[in-house]
Amino acid sequence: MAMSLSTEVRMIKGVGPQRAELLAQRGIYTLEDLLGYVPFRYEDRIHFSKVKDIQPNGVYTIRARVMSGQGGAHHAWPRRHLSFARAG
Repeated sequence: MAMSLSTEVRMIKGVGPQRAELLAQRGIYTLEDLLGYVPFRYEDRIHFSKVKDIQPNGVYTIRARVMSGQGGAHHAWPRRHLSFARAG
């Protein structure tokens, strides 16, 4: 299928009815709308910060290994809202 800027987002591969509805709630109906959409904020999840470089009130991406904790392997929680308040 050939696409143009006026192609409806629901016609784009990988965009199903639910995703199209979420996009519509943001005013995104066409490919042109999608290309012009600027998210509220951008979080860099490619470059990792060192713990020693972290400053208070900043937003950082770090790589860590959890050595222990509570919860089971079947506990479903949204990883994107994961945050830590204590180090040390």
